[in-house]
Amino acid sequence: MGKKKDELISWQDVEEYKYEPQRSYSLFQLKFRNNTMIRYWHNNSAFEDQYEEFLSYFQKQVVHYNEEGLNILHPIKRGKTIYETTGGIALGIGLGILMITFPILVATLPPRKIDWIYIFPAYSAGIFFISQVITHHRRKKQQPT
Repeated sequence: MGKKKDELISWQDVEEYKYEPQRSYSLFQLKFRNNTMIRYWHNNSAFEDQYEEFLSYFQKQVVHYNEEGLNILHPIKRGKTIYETTGGIALGIGLGILMITFPILVATLPPRKIDWIYIFPAYSAGIFFISQVITHHRRKKQQPT
C-alpha cells in the first residue's frame, strides 16, 4: 500500500460524484472540473469504519452546496451508476432472460453432467445485479425532476 498526502479539495472543483454499490466492494468516485478523478473502493465487509455515515454526510453537504447562492451555475451532479445506464439495464434484462431459460434448457435437453458449484454463485450475482437495476430505477422514478 502506498501512502498518499492529505489534499484539500474545494467544493467548486467537484463536478460530479458517484456511489456504486456492488457485492463485495462499493465505489465512491469524485470527478473534478479539470477531468481528473479520485476513486475509492470500499470493502463491504468492513463494518466499523463509518463509511455509511461518511456517504450520508457527503450527500447532505452536496445538497447544501447546490442550494447555496450562485452554486446553481455549477452544481455538483450525481453520476449514473452502471445500474442506471442503458447498457446496465440491457445487461439486467439479458441476465433475467438467461436465468429463466437455463433451468428450462436443463430440464428439456438430454442429461449432461453439470457442475452446479458454479451455477449458484452465478445466480447469486445475477440476482444482485438485477435487484440493483430495479432499486436504482425505482429511486430515479421517485426523485423529483
